[in-house]
Amino acid sequence: MNTNLLNIINRIVAEQGEGILSEPRRITAFFADLAKDEQKSQKNAFIKCLEHGFAQALKNVAEPDRDACKQRLAQRLNDEEGLDLRLCGEALELLAAVLFANEKKKVYCKKCGKELQEEWKTCPFCLSPMAANTNHITSSTISEEQERQEKKHIEERIRTMPSSGGTQTRKNSKAVIIIVAAIVLVLGFVVIQLRQASNIAMNLSRQKTMYLARQYAQYWGGKIDGYIKVLQSLSNIMEFYENLEPAARRQEYENTMRAVFEDSPDFVQMFTVWKPNAIDGMDPRFVGRTGSTATGQFAFALGRETGKTVANVVSLSFTEIFDLINGPNIRKVEMSDPAPFKNMGKDTFVVRITVPIINKRTNEVVGVVGCQLDIAMIQPLLKQTIKENEEVAAMSIYSNKGFILGSYQSERIGKKMTDEAQYGNRMSEAFDAVKSGKEFSCLSYDPALKTNLEIVVTPITIENSGATWSIMIGSTEEYIKRRNR
Repeated sequence: MNTNLLNIINRIVAEQGEGILSEPRRITAFFADLAKDEQKSQKNAFIKCLEHGFAQALKNVAEPDRDACKQRLAQRLNDEEGLDLRLCGEALELLAAVLFANEKKKVYCKKCGKELQEEWKTCPFCLSPMAANTNHITSSTISEEQERQEKKHIEERIRTMPSSGGTQTRKNSKAVIIIVAAIVLVLGFVVIQLRQASNIAMNLSRQKTMYLARQYAQYWGGKIDGYIKVLQSLSNIMEFYENLEPAARRQEYENTMRAVFEDSPDFVQMFTVWKPNAIDGMDPRFVGRTGSTATGQFAFALGRETGKTVANVVSLSFTEIFDLINGPNIRKVEMSDPAPFKNMGKDTFVVRITVPIINKRTNEVVGVVGCQLDIAMIQPLLKQTIKENEEVAAMSIYSNKGFILGSYQSERIGKKMTDEAQYGNRMSEAFDAVKSGKEFSCLSYDPALKTNLEIVVTPITIENSGATWSIMIGSTEEYIKRRNR
C-alpha cells in the first residue's frame, strides 16, 4: 500500500470531512496540489473507486464480509474500467484504510456473523443470546435436554402405576391427577416463557429498525453536509478577496462559481450576495451590469431551471437581501424551509442553503454564498431504499417543521406530516420528536398499507447548522413476526 498517498488522503478527509469521499472531482483537485509526485495510476484507480460509489458501498459492509466485498468491487472495477486487477485491489485496500482507520472494535454474532451493538443482549437477526448474557430469556431457554428429562419423568411415573385393583385404582386416579397437573404447570411455564420471548423479539426488531434508520440518517446527513462543504469551499476562496485587484474581483468569483455550478447538478441555483461596496468599493461603477443590483451591489446568481445555465442578478427583494446578509444568525450555515419552485417546467420545492463570507482581516461578515437545492432528488433515492430493503415498507423524510420532503406515498410530498394517518393517536408525540430532533418509535395502524407498522423516527444531523431533518422507517408487523419465527 502506498503510505504516502494514504497519509495525503487522510489529511484531506481530516480537513474536509468524510463527505468529500463522495466528491471525486474535489479529491482530484486536491491530488493535483498535494499528491502530484505520487503514481498517476494509483491516484486514477482511487478516483475511479469514488466515482463508482465504492466508499458508501464498502462503509455499509460488516467487518467479516469486507474482504469478500473488496474482491468483488476490485473485479467490477477491472471489468468496467479495464484497470489492472492488482491495481484495483490496492485502491480498494487504500479506501478501506481511510474509511476504517479510527473504527472501534466491533461485536459480531457468533452464530450468524452479523454486526451487533454493544448494548444488545440478543442478536436481532437470528435471536441467539449474546455470550455475556446466557441468562437472557428467549424462546430457546427451555432446552431440549430439559424437555427430555420432563418426558422421561412422566413416562417413569406411568410405568410404575399398577394396572388393576380397587385400592390401586384410587391410587392410579390420584397419580393421573398429579401427572395432568404437572403437565399443565409445565405447559403454562412454556407459554409464559414464549410470550416473554416474543416481546423480547419484538423489542429487538424495533432496535434493528432504529439501527437501520440511524444508518440512513447518517447517509442523508452526509449528503447534505457535502452540499454545505461545496459552499464553504467557495466561501473560503472569497474570504481572501482583498488579495486580488479590486477591479478584477467580481469577474474572478463569477468564473469560479460557474466552474463549481457545472459540477453540482443538484443545485438549481447558486448565488452570492455582498454588502454594499464590500467587495471592491466600486458599486456605482457596476450599475447595469449582470450580477449587480440597481445600485451596483454585487448579487450574482446562476440558474439552470430553464435547462441552460443563465447568469443573472439574485432574484430577491431589497428586504430579503438585507435580511440575508444582516440576520442574527449570519455567522452560521442557514437552511430555509422548502419553498415552491418551477424547475424545467415542473412544480417542485427548493431548500435554500447559505454560508457566510467573512473578511479574514477584520473578522466581519461581508456577504454570503448559497444555493437553491431541488428536493426532487430525494424521492428516487427513497424509493430505491424501499425496493432494496424487505424490512422497509414505509419511509419518509421531514424538515424540522414537519414538511414532507420525500415519502413512500409520493402524493404526500410538500404537505405536512400532521396530515398523515400512520401515527394514529401518537401523532403529537411524533411531531414533537421531529421538531426537537429526537428519536421516537411506536406500533400503529397505517390505513394506506392496511397493516400495523412498527415505526421509528430518528433525526438527520446537519452539521454547522441549527436545523435538523428526520427520517421515518416503518416495518410491517407481519414481516417482523415472520422474521422472528
